[in-house]
Amino acid sequence: DELLIHWDRPARQIWGLVRAAAPLPGAFTYLGSRRLKVLRGRPVPLQSLPASPGQVVSLLPDGILVATGEGAFLLQEVQPEARRRMVTAEFLRGTSLAPGTAFSLLPTQPND
Repeated sequence: DELLIHWDRPARQIWGLVRAAAPLPGAFTYLGSRRLKVLRGRPVPLQSLPASPGQVVSLLPDGILVATGEGAFLLQEVQPEARRRMVTAEFLRGTSLAPGTAFSLLPTQPND
């Protein structure tokens, strides 16, 4: 799908995709088995990251910092599947996301 975020790409390229697709239909990624639209964010020029592309590097007051193929991307506004859009601070209050968690290209099935 053209709107799927490929985290191995440079942060500036992801930023262009997010801006072009927002608010509808919206660029997206997967967090576990659920689709997560990314409606607003910005590139962060970091040289060396202790994470693989797609991994959450840090949870910040103004967003979720995710490693990319070049630099990092700060998620600032998201829309979880079947829910309304929200700033990431609100999203983080309702989910258990931690540094090291990885966004993916495909939904993953929960373990039974």
